[in-house]
Amino acid sequence: MSLSVQKIRQRGRSDPQPQASPSTTRTRAQTLENAVYDDTYKQCIREAFATDGPKKEPWEIPDNVTSPDAITDTMIRNAFFYAHYRVKYRKVTPRSLEFLEKYRETAAAAMKAPSTDKKIKLAALNEILHSKVILFKQPSKEELEGQAAVKELIQFRYYADYGDYMAENCKRFRDAAMERKVEGFQCFTGSGENWTVIQKRIEREDERYKEWSDQGKPGGVAPEQPTIDAIEKACNELKLDHDNTRFSIRWYSHRNEEMHCKVNIHIQQCDWNALATQLWKDIRELPNVFGDEEYRHMQKALDTIKDRYFAELDPVNPTHSEKALNLSIAKLRKAKAKLAQERNARQVSTSGRNRRE
Repeated sequence: MSLSVQKIRQRGRSDPQPQASPSTTRTRAQTLENAVYDDTYKQCIREAFATDGPKKEPWEIPDNVTSPDAITDTMIRNAFFYAHYRVKYRKVTPRSLEFLEKYRETAAAAMKAPSTDKKIKLAALNEILHSKVILFKQPSKEELEGQAAVKELIQFRYYADYGDYMAENCKRFRDAAMERKVEGFQCFTGSGENWTVIQKRIEREDERYKEWSDQGKPGGVAPEQPTIDAIEKACNELKLDHDNTRFSIRWYSHRNEEMHCKVNIHIQQCDWNALATQLWKDIRELPNVFGDEEYRHMQKALDTIKDRYFAELDPVNPTHSEKALNLSIAKLRKAKAKLAQERNARQVSTSGRNRRE
């Protein structure tokens, strides 16, 4: 092969091959649009379907708009598509799922029939979404128990710090009622009538009225509420705030239960489940609260109470001792005798009224 032919072949391999000229491809719709519609009509179409801003992808979080007046139809659509996308294509926590479903439902309702109320709800949900509250970790069982213990401790401090103030309120109320001899004042001024006993009587009267109301108010005559009526009459005559007076009595009564021998109150009321729960809890907490010497003596005191009233201590289903059963039977007999006495008194009162008529 000659040298000239070889050079020609090498040159042919290295030279770039000519490229075909690029052709502009159009879809059939674009071709028809250009052929049929003029520029004026196409501009009208663009303006009619123009969005408020750049189009968002469905996974993009909606704008942080918390004012209902600033929420547009496009924002509502973005909110709906965002929530729908997250629910359908992402693994979310149960807490987030509940929020996103509500977010999607609100946005869908606003898309169908926009209204101020729906925009207000959507704005509130949008604020929650951007605050990332739904992303916070839910507290564990131990954390919830710790929070409840702290709350109980703070409440105990309030009882200790403000108990005497509430006691003074109750004392002024009682003294004023006795001085003015308000009708029915004997209900809360008799001997042995401490505020804990009075509050228990108020609660029983409230329960009887609620039961009567829930049963459809049979007979049309409400059960008597002598203690509640006496307090209301005294407040009206003394020009005192009735709700505040009731609160002071209730709060001071609960304070006494918390501060003054709560265990003894459980025993007097034969509330063995409450006593078992408290003993079981306190026995477990003893080592974390007291030193060795205090722990030994407190353990002995709690064991004495436990052995006296329980054959087996269990916070859910305790086994009562014979002493506890006897106390419960005695309390039940006393309650039945009191009910019979009240029934006889009402019958005597009714028969006397009928004779006078």
